[in-house]
Amino acid sequence: MPVLLEGIEETAFPSLLQGRVYADFRKAESYYATLFDLILSLYRCPSRDPAAEVLRKRLNGPVPLAVVFTDVAGSTAKARDIREQAMNDVRRAHFAQSRKLIAQFQGREIKTLGDSFMAAFHCADSALDYALALQRETGHPRVSVRAGIHIGPLHAEESDVFGGTVNFAARVGGAIHDAEIWLSERAKDDIERLGADKYQRLDWRRHENVAMEAFPGKFTLWAVRPI
Repeated sequence: MPVLLEGIEETAFPSLLQGRVYADFRKAESYYATLFDLILSLYRCPSRDPAAEVLRKRLNGPVPLAVVFTDVAGSTAKARDIREQAMNDVRRAHFAQSRKLIAQFQGREIKTLGDSFMAAFHCADSALDYALALQRETGHPRVSVRAGIHIGPLHAEESDVFGGTVNFAARVGGAIHDAEIWLSERAKDDIERLGADKYQRLDWRRHENVAMEAFPGKFTLWAVRPI
């Protein structure tokens, strides 16, 4: 059944609901809230049940997502070594590869900032899969990538996301000096809860007592790479 989600026609409702409703949803929040009410009615669960009210408030509030910041390691030095046009070609090839992998792992591009990418994923494992794949194939032999990953609640508005989770993910990426992937402890915990063998076979290194600008205290971050 076609609906409009953020202005784009998609087959978005699950098969359980197909053929029952046609609606124009230009806001993701409206879509999910209405879908939630429909599911309650189909299962004859009172819409004003206290448990349903708690779930609805969570649905309409901040959404937990995994945020990834990637950056081209040593981009300033690379720009000095090659012509500006050549660097633009390198950047375009890298961005094309990054966008391809974001789509492959069902993420969403949020924005680009110079040589950096900000993307969001539904879970930490997809975010890590994307970062690992981008490190393996950056789109250009001159490019090496570092990536910072954090997961937590954030607010979505139009095509951007906001909140402490975004700021913390940026600080995780900023703590990296070489072409590495680092995760916050919360993102690492989410990966461990998934229990997939492929993540246990990675080389995990703990970095303790890391200071993060604008965040009081010290933090544990995790660097990860294929063995």
